[in-house]
Amino acid sequence: ISYGDKSAGSSTDYMDTITMIELPVGQKTFSFCIPIVEDNVVEDTESFCVQLDDVTQPTSFTRSNAADPDASTSTVSILDDDTVTCSLNAADVEGTEATSASACVNIECDKGVQDSGFSIDISYSDKSAMTSTDYMESVSMVALPVGENTFSFCIPIVEDDVVEDTESFCVQLDDVTQPTGFTRSNAADPQASTSTVSILDDDTATCSLSLTTECVTETTDSAVSFTVECTKILEEDDCQLGFSYHHITTVTDEDYTSTLTLVDISTSTSRFTFDATVVSDEIVEDTKSFSVELISVACSGDSSVEFMSSTTTVTIKDDDTVTCSLNAADVEETEAASASACVEVECDKEVEDSGFSV
Repeated sequence: ISYGDKSAGSSTDYMDTITMIELPVGQKTFSFCIPIVEDNVVEDTESFCVQLDDVTQPTSFTRSNAADPDASTSTVSILDDDTVTCSLNAADVEGTEATSASACVNIECDKGVQDSGFSIDISYSDKSAMTSTDYMESVSMVALPVGENTFSFCIPIVEDDVVEDTESFCVQLDDVTQPTGFTRSNAADPQASTSTVSILDDDTATCSLSLTTECVTETTDSAVSFTVECTKILEEDDCQLGFSYHHITTVTDEDYTSTLTLVDISTSTSRFTFDATVVSDEIVEDTKSFSVELISVACSGDSSVEFMSSTTTVTIKDDDTVTCSLNAADVEETEAASASACVEVECDKEVEDSGFSV
């Protein structure tokens, strides 16, 4: 007996251990069995050839033409029973924002494949991270490398200048595509599995407080505008600013009003403005001042924001002028002991400070 490899190989797919068969006495039909090698490799149906060669007669058999060797060949097909199942590594994946950064996800298969052309479809779904702005779903199909059970693919992470919390998205394995011309229909078992990828932000911002106008007039300028400038954009709904007001020569509600002590960043921005209202009155008073201090910038999660302990001082100039006059009515008084004539002085406005005289 001799053998010839086709798509199946000796020793790896079958054993060519049987090289001679004895013809049983009195039987025309008989058989022999060729061992098939069991493996854990997904492969297509394979084949090899078996051939009858010479016939050897018994020792001392006197006839020389008792056997006519008719060389004949038979093809043996080996049907594979292996099915590959692949899944994403159960551990969640982390990737940090940086130039040319990516998050690499491992795929584990229970068996290797013998033929190239197997591939797995990849799909994505947003959670707090968004495609295009936080990551790129550029990898939509991954080829199964021949002979390997574990491999990986990498998802590009988008680098930005936004201070944000750790964000995440999902990656899912979908269908498995078999090679073109592969005859088996059950070689791959698509097991849909999902892994969560977390994106760690690497941005740090520094915020400081400034004043648009340091000096305001009561009636001309009804509000004082303050500006918080940050070196990078703060993600919406992630950060909160804290302020403190300090009286120098002012009194709250009498000279200015502001109830703003904590501010939530409701839109993504690096610049935030807020106002304090100057109270206009009819009182003659000296120039007054108060200060506002940025005392905190608190962000959720891993967002990193520092603040410069900065204080701005506002000066309020009074625009009131007092005008005083004698009462227009003439005054009459009769002579008498300790008599006096009282004259009224009328002023159009009050004065806040003592020391004014007419």
